[in-house]
Amino acid sequence: MESKQYLTFVIYGHDLTYYQGARFGILSFLANWHGKNRPQVVVLTEETEHFDDLPILVIPITSEQKNDWSLGNNYHFRIKNRGLKYISKYINLQPEDKLVFLDTDTYFTQATNIYFDSITSKKALMYFPEVKINDLPESNEYAIIRNKNHLLADGSSYRVTDKSTMWASAVIGVTGSMINSLDYADMLITTLRENGCRAHTLEQYALSEALSRDVELVAAKSWLNHYSTSGRKDWGRKVLQRFFAQYGQLSFEEQIERAKKVSFARPLSEVIRGHIYKKKKKLLALFKNTSSK
Repeated sequence: MESKQYLTFVIYGHDLTYYQGARFGILSFLANWHGKNRPQVVVLTEETEHFDDLPILVIPITSEQKNDWSLGNNYHFRIKNRGLKYISKYINLQPEDKLVFLDTDTYFTQATNIYFDSITSKKALMYFPEVKINDLPESNEYAIIRNKNHLLADGSSYRVTDKSTMWASAVIGVTGSMINSLDYADMLITTLRENGCRAHTLEQYALSEALSRDVELVAAKSWLNHYSTSGRKDWGRKVLQRFFAQYGQLSFEEQIERAKKVSFARPLSEVIRGHIYKKKKKLLALFKNTSSK
């Protein structure tokens, strides 16, 4: 049986930019797909109405699931982990199948086949390696989990090593045979939180550790574009709103063609405005800290 390829997104919350970002991410990814057999697109989402007109598989997130997956709304980044596991069961992901997850603030300008082509039984994708945990200062949120053994729910023990590296998870690419790593990562998330770690990036660190036990991690950073920083996100929101106002009523294939020509490059005036905004934030923070002393 031929293996299948799935392009997936997990979206929750009520910010329209997330939903428009995912829609455009789908269009942009397919606009740069070379070949006949496109991946099946699967969106797990809290607000399904944003995708009703697209020829994709849309799976709803219920309020009960959102509450459970976010640990009672205490750690919403866990929704990504539990959501991907839910998708894999929903689509009956087989060991030889390939699944690529993307954050909603990503877009593409080069051939996207490379994502699936780079996933093998021994290689998984993540965005890029950010930092080794043991290299972080003692003031960092991860310092609390170092130099100790952590007993996991399955009876095994986890300990940070000199190789323990946090990879960013804007991209995740795995085969069906690697899906159990999501469960191991989830054990790390819940255990390390119980043991005092409140880092918001715990979801991606846990998955990095889980996957690297069995496979090599490959960085997808050079293949992808994003508008995740505050200045870029403000401009990206405007680009998305303008795109869907102009072309949102066109057919799916026509929107894919239009997506090829969209630029997220900021004009100089926006870049300057972004720098001024950052400086104002730093000055306000400095003034606040000084005033509190």
